[in-house]
Parts: sequence; structure tokens; C-alpha cells
Amino acid sequence: MPDFSISSLSMFLNQRRTLGDLQTRLTRSAVELSTGKKARPVRELGLDFGVLVQLRRQHDQISNYQRRIDLIDSRLDITQVSLTTINNGLDRLPEDIQSSAGRGDVTALLRHAAEGKNILARTISALNINVGGRYLFSGNEVQTQPLVAASTFTAQVGTLISGAPDLASGLTALDDFFGDVAPAGFTGTLYQAATGPAPIGEIAESERLTYGVKANEQPFRTLMQGLAMMSALAEGTVSLSGQDLQDFSSRAAVKIREGRDGITLKRADLGAVQAETTRTKSAHEATLTALGLRISALEGRDPNEAATQFQSLESQLQASYLITGRLAQLRLTNFI
Repeated sequence: MPDFSISSLSMFLNQRRTLGDLQTRLTRSAVELSTGKKARPVRELGLDFGVLVQLRRQHDQISNYQRRIDLIDSRLDITQVSLTTINNGLDRLPEDIQSSAGRGDVTALLRHAAEGKNILARTISALNINVGGRYLFSGNEVQTQPLVAASTFTAQVGTLISGAPDLASGLTALDDFFGDVAPAGFTGTLYQAATGPAPIGEIAESERLTYGVKANEQPFRTLMQGLAMMSALAEGTVSLSGQDLQDFSSRAAVKIREGRDGITLKRADLGAVQAETTRTKSAHEATLTALGLRISALEGRDPNEAATQFQSLESQLQASYLITGRLAQLRLTNFI
């Protein structure tokens, strides 16, 4: 009788261990069935697990590059919109100013001066755009607003013209100031942000891209010089008549036209940068697809195989429950 009891207990305990093992395997199989991935890749892949780790690392790195490119593209898109905003209204303005100056039409010149004043304010606002806490036209000093108020531009023109012995000297002083030739020129006075290189982003391994635009670049300085000159006429900060008015207005028209054309070229340059980010992004997408296929081949579990295994383990577990239950009910009295 004792031998029989010990044997029955041993069978019961063995069956319990078997039951626990089946439960663990069924849980693991359920995870594989739901995720489509091997539950224990380290054990199943062996040496290939190192390959899987390296592939995942590459995938993560390229995904980070993609996110960086998306951010750069977003900033480039907004920059293009800002430059479009600046150029709006400039299609005919310099030519109209030049024509009015040539005719000596003071009324028309004052009307164009008012237009120039409005466009100057709009230009400064566009170049002071802040997106997500970053000023897009401040170079690397993204926390610093690049340009001062439009009224300061107009006042600067008035100071330089009124402080010169004659108009020719005043126009030269303006060119030196906005050309950053003067000791205290445009940069540091009207422009207060970074003077170094524009932002650079790494968009691929060993591939860095200069993508930013600064508000103190030549086309903007030239355009704002011409617009500030017309604004000074509109506000009366500069008071001229006769030939001096014509010469002053003509010089403003030249600066506005040069600035407008320079900004058009700047937009084309940005378009080339955008084309480069698009090309790089497409290459990254192709690489990510290839890496994804290799990763799936290593860590993936065939769904049909996973389903078959799950059903088999489920049947074994049900049978094990039945056997365990019967062993638990064994009593000597059942056989007397």
C-alpha cells in the first residue's frame, strides 16, 4: 500500500510539471501567434542574433535620419513661404518707382513710397518668423529675433541722409551701412542674430546639409535698403525735392529690384536643397524596406506554423489537465 501511494504522488507531481511546461509553451506560442515574431530570438537564432542586433541598429539610425529630414523639410517649406510672402507685391514696384522718378511725378512717388513702407513691415515680419520657439532666419542663434522694428530701419535711413553733406555722400553712406562695409553696419545694428554659418543638418552617414537662411544675407539687406528708403519718404524722415528726390527714388528702385531678383535666386537655391532631401529620403526609404525584410526573416514566425503549434499545445494542455485531474482523485479505497 505505501508503494502505491508514493508512486501515485510521483506521477501526480510529474504531471503537474508537465502541465506547467505546457502552459509556458502555450503562452509563448500565443505571443508568437499575435506578434508574428519569435518569442525567444536569442535562443532560436544563435549566432544570427548578432546579425539581427546590427540590422536593428541600422534601421533605427536611418529612421532617425528620416525624422531629421522631415524636420528640415518642414523648416524649408516655411522658409519658402516666407520668401514668397516677401516677393509678393514686388513684381512691378521697382519699375514703377523708376518710371515715376523719371517723369518727376511726386504724387506717384509718394504713393509708391507708401507701398514700400508696407512691404518693408511685411518683409521684416516674414524674416522674424518663429516656429516652435525657433527663429528660422537667425542662423544658429535660433532664440534671437533677427531683425529690429521697421521704424528703426526708417530712422537709420533718415540719420544717414541728414548727416551727409550732400545726397551723393548720403547714398554712399547708405550703401556702406546696408552693405556691412561701415564699421557699425547692418549686421549688429538692424540684424542682431548669428553671423556665422547657417544651420547644418546630418541627413545620412557622412552627409551634412546646409539648409538655413539668415536675414542678413545680401539679397535681404539690399531689398530692405530700398524699401527703407521709400519708407523714409513716406514718413517724411527724408525730405527731398527736384532732382535729389528723383535720384534718391531711382537708387531705391535699383536696390529693391536687385533684392527681389536675389531672393528669387535664393528660392531656387532652397529648391535645390529640398530636391536633395527628397532624394536622400527616397534612398533611406528603400534601405528601410530592405532592412525590414531581413529583420522580419530573422525574427519573424510563420503564421501558419505558429497557428499549428498553438493548436497542438492547446490540445496537449487539455489532455494534461484531464490526466492531472484523474491522478488527483486516486485513492486506495477506489481499488478495494
